[in-house]
Amino acid sequence: MSPPSSSRRASSRSAQGSTCGSIPLPGGLTAADLDAVIPAAPDGVVLPKCLDGADVQRLGANLAVREAEHGLADGSTRIIAIATESARALFGFASYRGAGGRLEGLAWGGEDLAADLGAETNRLPDGAYAAPYALARTLTLVGAVAAGARPIDAVYLNFRDLDGLRTEALAARRDGLRRQDGDPPGAGSGHQRPILHLVRGDCAGAGDRRRVRRRAGRRRRRARRRDA
Repeated sequence: MSPPSSSRRASSRSAQGSTCGSIPLPGGLTAADLDAVIPAAPDGVVLPKCLDGADVQRLGANLAVREAEHGLADGSTRIIAIATESARALFGFASYRGAGGRLEGLAWGGEDLAADLGAETNRLPDGAYAAPYALARTLTLVGAVAAGARPIDAVYLNFRDLDGLRTEALAARRDGLRRQDGDPPGAGSGHQRPILHLVRGDCAGAGDRRRVRRRAGRRRRRARRRDA
């Protein structure tokens, strides 16, 4: 997904946070949210609280209607689903393989899952993720690759711990996860980005980066052929 313009980023944020409208869609979105966003032709939308591939398909069907209404190419609005925000969602990863060609990525995070599980924390004393959240991370990786989508790692919330951020970003790159560029709440714009960009340079040479891009392209093409 190409980086959206500032207006598109604002539109995507409004899709996640708005409470207007009364027609429920997956992830707590509403028809009114999509009506507000799609005229700006966003590169994509983020689907929070996603349970399975059926949620992606439902959102895709609603996007298709609005793309047609606004003269946009069918399928031009991509979807990134946040796929681990409840215990139930962890059982839905196999279904993303048939969720359609709009699915750009699967992302994960441990905070909402911890709340759903009633956990005191999602981290061990050494800073590593506890077992349920390490499992969620692994399921996101394998589920996304199987579906031909990008596996997207969680935001590192302790924005003052740049050494911890670098360690976790290196582990993500090693395992095949893509790090999120966004900063956590309260971090200030661009606080983590230099570290993440440096890690990409540390972890892969130009040839490795080209191979990663080629593999991602092949995954997307396979997914499109399955859905054709």
